[in-house]
Amino acid sequence: MAAVNPKHTYGYLNSLSNFENGVCLLYQSVAAKFDAPLVSGLLQGLAQDSLKHAKLLKAITEGSSYTEEKVKELSSELANAWRAADSGFRERMASGTLSGSDQREFIEKLTELESVLIAEYSSFLTEDILLLFAKETSGQYKVAPDHIRGIFLAMINDKRQHKKLLATIVELVYQNKNKSVGVTPVVKYQNPNSW
Repeated sequence: MAAVNPKHTYGYLNSLSNFENGVCLLYQSVAAKFDAPLVSGLLQGLAQDSLKHAKLLKAITEGSSYTEEKVKELSSELANAWRAADSGFRERMASGTLSGSDQREFIEKLTELESVLIAEYSSFLTEDILLLFAKETSGQYKVAPDHIRGIFLAMINDKRQHKKLLATIVELVYQNKNKSVGVTPVVKYQNPNSW
């Protein structure tokens, strides 16, 4: 196993913090394009969680001597998932609308983005990395690797919840698009004597 490079590890964490800020802004932009208050509210909630994750990641790096480190590139999986979600949103906004089928497809891209973030955060759960974070942060107060593990596990759990909420949004969008199917037509009552 290769030794953990603290400069690169903290740089990657700083970059992930910035990335989560971008995810927050993307969710906020998407929420503004949905007329349904429930869907918009769920997306705003996901935006707040992403902002929380950005702040947690930043807090981990601020306790270290590598606070300003950044990496130029995130993982290719994360970059591809971001490009798919962000460019998909920009393309649809260029046309001015986010129709039902576009909404569903776009939410699926956001779900993929959340899956990739789960994998990214899971990669920080190795003993070497947790020990590094605990050691670097312990200058201010005693931090054990399990404390850091708990933070990453909480973020992973949030991301899993995001995927469930996004699936709910897809159901709501699909349900509203097809709500006219199977609805009894409105018939005006007429007096039988007038036939």
